[in-house]
This record gives sequence, C-alpha cells and structure tokens, in this order.
Amino acid sequence: MNYKQLLKENQLYYRSFVSRSVFYTLRKQGSHLSYTETYALAFNGGDFLIYVSPRQIYEILNYKWSMDRLLHVLDTKQTMGESELLEVARTLYKDAPIHVNYTSDSSRQMVASLLETFEKKKFRKEASVYQQIATMYIELCELAPFTHGNQSLAELCMIYFCLRKQVPPILIPELDAILVQTYVEYREVKKLATYLQTQASLERQIINKCV
Repeated sequence: MNYKQLLKENQLYYRSFVSRSVFYTLRKQGSHLSYTETYALAFNGGDFLIYVSPRQIYEILNYKWSMDRLLHVLDTKQTMGESELLEVARTLYKDAPIHVNYTSDSSRQMVASLLETFEKKKFRKEASVYQQIATMYIELCELAPFTHGNQSLAELCMIYFCLRKQVPPILIPELDAILVQTYVEYREVKKLATYLQTQASLERQIINKCV
C-alpha cells in the first residue's frame, strides 16, 4: 500500500491522522484541548469553540501545514535535505514572532549527513526498516539541531521516514512519551524499533477502517 498516496487522497484517513498527530504533539506540550476540539480547529474552523485562544488555533493549523509541507517534499523531491527540513521547522512557527534556524553551521551539516545516511544502501542493508527509523529518530532527538521545535520536528521526521520506507506512518501517544524518551536517552534502538512496529500495526488497523 502506498501510504503517502493514502494520506493525500483519502480525506477520512488524512483528517484522522493529522488530527491525532496534532493532538498527541500538543498534549505533550501541555495543551488541554480535547481531540474533538483539535479536529474542529484543524478542519472546521472551530467557530463553535468559545474558549480557544488565537495561539491554540495557530499551533494546530501550523502543525497541519507542516505535515502538508512534508507530503509536498515527498511528492516533489527524491529525498529531503537540510533546507527542506528547516522550512518545515519554520512552518511550525510561521504565525508566531519566533525565527527558527539551525543552532549552528555544524548542526546543519550534521542534519544533512543524517538525512543522507538514511538513503544509503549500506544503512538499509544493516538494519530492519523499523531499526532504521528508530535510529534516525534517536539521532535527531539527540542532535536537537533547531533553535525551536525540535521534538515536534523529530516526530514529523519520523512520519517522513515511515512514508519513505513505505510503512504505516507512526504516532507517539501522550501516554507513551516517557517510555519513548527512555529509549532515546539510553539509545535502545531495538526496543524502540519493536515499539514502532507495534504502533505501525495499530495504525494499520485504523487504516483498514478508513479504506
């Protein structure tokens, strides 16, 4: 199954996935909006929601637009480079008085090297698909290359890595955040890979209900 095309063409799944992705990400950052409110703001404008701040609206819409930018990169370029990733990072804050950039030239170079590694045949041969994705996620989390939004970018990149490897796009629910962070801190690639494979199986069940 082409999961990139599914996200682009199946509106039921696209709205479900984007809303869940935004909801999980913002909840981990302290948001108290419900999934229903998140969905409404992302796709219906949230006109009936009285107690929502402009900042909450921008956070949701910017994350949605960042996801769309990733899908655009997948459509128009063979691979993603450090400049495209920076644009995704900036989209997260495009309505905020925050200028996002790489923390240094070396961090930009390390991201470029990391993205190139993901495409190398040797890397693909030495690890399973989920170990590849887990490795890249851990490396990106540890690198934290941007001045803002590193955790959100790492999770968006994981979705990109999944779609590049043609496996179901993976989300990390709020309840699993501490577990995943432990895997990252101790560089538990195999344990994280097993977790990601389980999440992919759960996502496949959701996909089956939408197609």
